[in-house]
Amino acid sequence: MRLLSSRRVGCLRTNRHLAFLIAMAVVAGFACVADSAGAEVVIGVTPSDPGGLDAARDRAREAVKRHREPVRVELGAGTYVLEHGLVLTASDSGTAKAPVTWTSTPGGRVRISGGREVGGWGPVTDPAILARLDHAVRSRVLVTDLRAQGLANYGTFRRRGFGLPRAVSALELVCDDAIMPLARHPSKGWLTVTATLTGGDAVRFAFTDAEAARWGAAPDLWVHGYWTYDWADTHDPVLDFSPARGEAAIHAPAGWYGIKTGARFAFENALEALDAPGEWWLDRAAGKLYFLPPSDAKPVRTVVTMIEEPLVSLEGASYVRVEGMILEDARGDGVLVEGGANCRIAGCTIRNLGGLGAAIKGGRGHLVRSCDVYGAGEGAIAVEGGDRPTLKACGNAVENNDLHDFCRWARTYKPGVQVDGVGCRVAHNWIHDAPHNGILLGGNDHVIEFNLVERVCLETGDSGAFYMGRDPTMRGTVVRNNLFRDLKPTQSRPGEFNNVMAVYLDDCACGTRVEGNLFVRAAWGVMIGGGRDNEVRGNVFVDCDPGVSVDSRALNWAKDYYNPGGGWEMVRRLAAVPYRNALWRARYPKLAGYSLATCAAPAGNRIVGNVSTGGRWLELVEGLTPSSVEIRDNVVEGAPGVKPATWPPIPLDRIGLERDRFRPAPRPSR
Repeated sequence: MRLLSSRRVGCLRTNRHLAFLIAMAVVAGFACVADSAGAEVVIGVTPSDPGGLDAARDRAREAVKRHREPVRVELGAGTYVLEHGLVLTASDSGTAKAPVTWTSTPGGRVRISGGREVGGWGPVTDPAILARLDHAVRSRVLVTDLRAQGLANYGTFRRRGFGLPRAVSALELVCDDAIMPLARHPSKGWLTVTATLTGGDAVRFAFTDAEAARWGAAPDLWVHGYWTYDWADTHDPVLDFSPARGEAAIHAPAGWYGIKTGARFAFENALEALDAPGEWWLDRAAGKLYFLPPSDAKPVRTVVTMIEEPLVSLEGASYVRVEGMILEDARGDGVLVEGGANCRIAGCTIRNLGGLGAAIKGGRGHLVRSCDVYGAGEGAIAVEGGDRPTLKACGNAVENNDLHDFCRWARTYKPGVQVDGVGCRVAHNWIHDAPHNGILLGGNDHVIEFNLVERVCLETGDSGAFYMGRDPTMRGTVVRNNLFRDLKPTQSRPGEFNNVMAVYLDDCACGTRVEGNLFVRAAWGVMIGGGRDNEVRGNVFVDCDPGVSVDSRALNWAKDYYNPGGGWEMVRRLAAVPYRNALWRARYPKLAGYSLATCAAPAGNRIVGNVSTGGRWLELVEGLTPSSVEIRDNVVEGAPGVKPATWPPIPLDRIGLERDRFRPAPRPSR
């Protein structure tokens, strides 16, 4: 490990005495140099250095105490295998003029890994195991002994999904930098609940499946299901399994809403289900890991995830930068920033995790920028901060990130970017290829702009690429200059399709401005679900069905949910903020007079100056008429007397990923 002042290297030729002192300091572990504005202290570390990243942190902490220069912890190329997460605190903070940066050496490829590489793969020879495997794959399944490699902590399977807290994963398998799926039946698609049976403290259900009927007891079997609604999934342990009768039982109540006939589900964690390339299963009692490689080529590198805490935590730290490295292969989160100010996670690849890719919890001025996040078990990035009672903004931001293939485990309401608090910015991100929301929002005064959101909500129904709802005090957010593309209704079961919205202002969401966006083949473009004071202005809708929809649900089918005592808890949410004080009245004057008795009607909504071509333009439902909503100056192709459209000036060249020093040539995304 080395520590140098980069501005003083050239001085060694002219001051031999100073050179000697610096050389002695380097041997001792850090340099003693005079203060000088603009100098940089560099601490070098390699994967083989004693003490690893913890020792580098301690030396950086000492450098921060001794000098006023910026400090750079420079990681040499290679893999840093962590026994525990790297924790940086207020003691590791820099300043605005002298930040502390953790980065890779120029041109070096640095991995921060929470896993352990495993080897010793061989063919399966145990007759009892072979008898349980599908005949078609017996010769291709490999096995390795984890205990013989000193690995005995396999973690715990936990219930996960809708309404459940975030959870770390049990052990998972990564092959050649891609996370592999746990054995599942069916490998693609779903089984169907044919009946719900009585079962005391458990919920028993019936199914018909010839393959599962041949299984044995299948110890530690789990199920993943959309048990009632196509926007609420859970993973549950199977309490009783009777394959010959086609019955299984899970804890009551199943999921949150019970089990309905026709629900879709799949079995998980059964050796008998290991039949598709990439699937794996762990015999926890014996410590044997079974794996069907994703291709006939021999895997180059296989890793099992181990540590459960975040790989990197910034706890109360300020002016710390984590840049240009790969954070991977852990059971929990990639990066956690909590409290503090002005920290930056930039130019990192964050992948193959059991939890979130990155989370900002509180603090101010934090930024996640130009990162690639994928293979996360929960959402990709969560950002929150500010103070809702005082409407103090946090200035935290999520910018220019490529977010995809997230929420592998919890499939609903674990989005590409989850936003909460006051005054966050989400901009220039490419959010794509995920089962549910792209952006999920709560709180006030956020800005969502210049994002490309496509191919999300692929597995769910009644869902939104951008989603918020059920709180009339969450106002002031602007959704502008985004492109929503290639969204389509999902098929949950034969002949049954579910609606998908690009911008979903659900269950009486209020006070949001949707402005200057482009919606292309985006299913339902904008849904105003019974809320008030929303504005849809200057957008372009191409082949949407419909472009805009407005309903009055709080006066109709949802009135029992909306009113006092209803399931939406509107009374509690109004009481949670001082919405009638002077500050709130000045910021949101229409909210000051809000009451449940008078505000169930969706008044104050404006649909102005939009363009619609192809598809269907407008839908007013549940008794709404054009006089219920301000609708004017919209240009609709094919409408009588309408001239060719003049499209609003949407800055298409600015939407999606942008070039910076971490993305010198971003992949095409528009």
